[in-house]
Amino acid sequence: MTDSNTNNKAQSKISSLLQPLTKAWRAPLTQKRWQRFKSHKRAFASLWLFLLLYVLSLGADFIANDHPLYVNCNGSSYFPALANLGGRSYAEDIFIGSGYDTRPNYHEVATNTTFTSNPDNWMLFPVVPYGPYASENPDRIDIDKTITVKALPLPALASINLRPDLTISRASAAGSLFGTNDSAVKDLSLDHYFTLEDDLKEAIQARFANQTASSVTRTVHSIDGTLTATASLRAHTPRSAPPKTVRLKIRQETKSQKAITLTFQSPDTPSTDPSSFWSRADAESKLRIQASVTERLTHPIERYNLDISGQYYQIEFLGNDVLWPYKPTGTHYMGLDKTGRDVFARVIYGMRIAISFGLALVIVTTLVGIVAGAVQGYFGGLVDLFGQRIIEVWSALPFLYIIILMGSLFGQSLTLLLIVYSLFSWIGISYYVRAEFLRLRKQPFVESAICLGLPTRTVIFKHILPNALTPVITLFPFHLVGAISVLAALDYLGFGLPIPTPSWGELLEQARSYRWAWWLVLYPSAALFVTVLLGVFIGEGVREAFDPRKFSEME
Repeated sequence: MTDSNTNNKAQSKISSLLQPLTKAWRAPLTQKRWQRFKSHKRAFASLWLFLLLYVLSLGADFIANDHPLYVNCNGSSYFPALANLGGRSYAEDIFIGSGYDTRPNYHEVATNTTFTSNPDNWMLFPVVPYGPYASENPDRIDIDKTITVKALPLPALASINLRPDLTISRASAAGSLFGTNDSAVKDLSLDHYFTLEDDLKEAIQARFANQTASSVTRTVHSIDGTLTATASLRAHTPRSAPPKTVRLKIRQETKSQKAITLTFQSPDTPSTDPSSFWSRADAESKLRIQASVTERLTHPIERYNLDISGQYYQIEFLGNDVLWPYKPTGTHYMGLDKTGRDVFARVIYGMRIAISFGLALVIVTTLVGIVAGAVQGYFGGLVDLFGQRIIEVWSALPFLYIIILMGSLFGQSLTLLLIVYSLFSWIGISYYVRAEFLRLRKQPFVESAICLGLPTRTVIFKHILPNALTPVITLFPFHLVGAISVLAALDYLGFGLPIPTPSWGELLEQARSYRWAWWLVLYPSAALFVTVLLGVFIGEGVREAFDPRKFSEME
């Protein structure tokens, strides 16, 4: 009987608290304004879409989470996502018998042989099985294992020692110039391979004559016209005896040559072999390239030079590496950030924090602004005068510096950010409420209430305030999107939420350091843009709903 009376009293108290709200909602003017808002289709649709996004973000733990929704292990049922939501966690020993009481990594547990040995064991993950805080294991990223080998022909730089009859006494690195090895060109005439100009021949003979000669550089062409090179001689000063050989350096010109690209699906043989590069390579070179391809599958390797049939090539190995941040994949729809955390999870959790912060901030600042503006506007005189001077001094304080100072003293937190920002953002609302109270306090219905002897709080909150809320309500959506934008800006500057709290601004700050990571810019920017746009559309609808005038075009 006692419990029944207690419940009845509680219900009666709740009904009495909700009665003013119910009465205000059923008022004809409120219903008329609601119908006007509904007739604004863009604003009405934006309201429902905004509410849908916020509700989805509130349920982010059941949409994106690295904790399973349900685990069936050895006939027992577990709900890790709900436990984590309540600040609790199951021990790893429960699932794989490791003997450790630490928080388990459920992705590793799901593949553990102890867990999978029982066919009745299974897990149910959310649609996105990644949370906003856990970093992904690079080995779990499914990437293309194709290795691309680029072989860039290097210009041959040969050193040739000539006799007076222009026969070759010794050659070094000349194989690619003559199409054979160095030993095969010995004792052959240079004229057999290249067309030499007369002035170059005269410069060579001058050196054999032990005469003073300056350095000479000339362009030479192969006999068949397929090769162009630059031949150069160093300056010569007379010696005690004429030289027996003269050294000529020939550098091959390779401006028109392009890199040869080989594609390896496996380390065995390339799937493409342009210019018969692979078929011309000797067995030792093939083994070295195959070993490098196998090594490149696990980690990057340095490029090196390789001699293929007398031609030197710079060999470079290109592959897909899992480096943070990483582009979107089939399992990570919006990619991963600089520490391997799922961007989609951080965007949706960031939406929950941003909207919740905005709503809490606007509600607190609205209440403070209403009280401050109501007191000034109702009492006027010295109260209004001193109140306005205090507000002017307070509004001149540098908000950003105070945020930095408070954060350094007490540490960054959502509560501290909400308190500090609330101390400044109520000022604009107080101006509107003050102006409305100054206008309404001389109205006949207010003077009648005062003459009847009603208490001051009743006159303020029951008679004046309901008629002064129009500017507050119409500005509510705009203040909300402003608060969301300010939070993103503070997080971008590093003065907002503490790391590693999911935040749109923090993702955008990462994009500043990794400018090639387009997904760090696109998705948080899109989320912020859509949220702000919906808030603006809702604000337009509310403003028109509370405006008694119909908009018309002047003729």
